[in-house]
Amino acid sequence: MNVTEKYTAQGGDGIDDGACHDLTPSECHKPGVQTPQDLFNHERGDVDFCGVSWQGAAVLITKFQIGLGALSLPSTFHVLGFFPGILCFIILALTTSVAGYVCGNARQYYPHMYSIGDAAELLFGKGARELTGAIYYIYLALVAGAGMLTTSVALNTLSDHGTCSMVFVGVTCAGAFVIGTGFRSLEKVSWLSWIGVAGI
Repeated sequence: MNVTEKYTAQGGDGIDDGACHDLTPSECHKPGVQTPQDLFNHERGDVDFCGVSWQGAAVLITKFQIGLGALSLPSTFHVLGFFPGILCFIILALTTSVAGYVCGNARQYYPHMYSIGDAAELLFGKGARELTGAIYYIYLALVAGAGMLTTSVALNTLSDHGTCSMVFVGVTCAGAFVIGTGFRSLEKVSWLSWIGVAGI
């Protein structure tokens, strides 16, 4: 049963049991063609999850990937030296660029692939999808923790160590909670990343 038949069998709305994760290629999986079960289709909801422009997405990814990593660059260059450090930096940049290009092409052929878990299911089956999803949740929690710790160090420095670092961690956590629950779409907060990237 292909995706179109599944869509018809589900009554046309494709939401009987969540998103359809049929990641097998079929005649409807052509580059640039979206299938009916769009997880982020906002026509029946209030939040537009696809409202981020490509410029906003680029700066969000830049802040997410480089914002924390930039803090370790000086010590990395100190250990490796300037030119070996530049070489490693360029190799990593090329690797991530090629990976992004490959992921973009794969997304065109498999429109239901929205996450790294979907890619794992495509390659290794449903068990890999659940395992990869769990690992990715842990990764995001650690990244969020690193961001809060970094912000607390910055606030501690700006206040000349005015109070305990854990107080600043709590303040940062509360701010992230308010922003995260108040704005359900990244479109509303992408402007913050421009400030973050400019501050790097």
